[in-house]
Amino acid sequence: MKYSGGNQCNAALGQSYESVVNYVCDKRIEFGRPQLVGWPGMNGKQDFEGSQWSCTFVFEWRSRLACSQCTVDQVEQIQGACDGEYRKV
Repeated sequence: MKYSGGNQCNAALGQSYESVVNYVCDKRIEFGRPQLVGWPGMNGKQDFEGSQWSCTFVFEWRSRLACSQCTVDQVEQIQGACDGEYRKV
């Protein structure tokens, strides 16, 4: 998720601060919370878009809620034999 249009960061390049939240599936963590993993000027690295001047704060949010939820196309339906008026599916 990307939040852009923050306060001015680099007037010469017309850049504003922005934040990026990367959701990561981690079934060991119930809800989790965002962790700051990157920020402007961090180790002199380029930001994720390759710009020399980074105005981006990057967060990682690990949670089981970021994992794929069970959908109809992820389920194999197996029908059992009829038992009276019921059938196990």
